Amino acid sequence: MREIGWQVRKIKGVLKASGISYMREKKFKGLVNDNKTALSMDFAFKINDKYCCIEFNGRHHYFPIGNFEISRKRFERFRYNGDCRKEWAKANKIPLLIIPFDAEDQIEEIVHDYVIDCWKDLSELPYIRRYVKNSYGLFF
Repeated sequence: MREIGWQVRKIKGVLKASGISYMREKKFKGLVNDNKTALSMDFAFKINDKYCCIEFNGRHHYFPIGNFEISRKRFERFRYNGDCRKEWAKANKIPLLIIPFDAEDQIEEIVHDYVIDCWKDLSELPYIRRYVKNSYGLFF
């Protein structure tokens, strides 16, 4: 498990305050990339017997950090794995919240609103629910 940043601690705090029992770095059957490497979701929890997931994406998910070839390859791998997570969530009809690094100052609001949405009849929600600063939930 990777080091826990303040953003992850904040997400944990909102879920705990909402009475949500969650799992960190949850792996699911079939959640793999093309190399069959198992991927995990940052957070997974159940509401009404339905899994909901949250991913916090740091800067490295949006552009290479550094000017080296390895930085570019790392960025491409993170972006690709993120796409694999979205496709898996869609195929399994599991709501997925994506919080980008530039929305970290609004994590509490975003996670709170997402949890409220997860309690709703998911068929009544739009496919993409925009929250703030490029943060969005995917509801299938």
